[in-house]
Amino acid sequence: MAFIPALVLAFALRFAVEWTLAMAAFWTTRNGAMNELYFPALLFLSGQAAPLALYPEPVRILATVLPFRWFLAFPAELLLGRRSPTEALVGLAVQVGWLLLAVAVLRVVWRRGVRRYSAVGA
Repeated sequence: MAFIPALVLAFALRFAVEWTLAMAAFWTTRNGAMNELYFPALLFLSGQAAPLALYPEPVRILATVLPFRWFLAFPAELLLGRRSPTEALVGLAVQVGWLLLAVAVLRVVWRRGVRRYSAVGA
């Protein structure tokens, strides 16, 4: 039952984080370097490259502290029945917390970016 809300929250969280990252274009015409840092981190810390349980303890802790785990690994764990009801509720609360933080940062970056925006070209 918790899988559907976790999936929706994961989508919203990833969308907000990546939209914020994309808004780096307000300050630079080339934000490829940011994407080159972000996407490998996403690949490994979300559990997409390998299950997080296979990583060393420090990497698992880092994956839990950062939002990447909550994009993919957590909803997958729920779908597979690997989380207890209590762990599911805690995980959903963490997702909501990260989503609120991501939206708050998104709003700040948007406001500052719109003020700084300058068109490029003719």
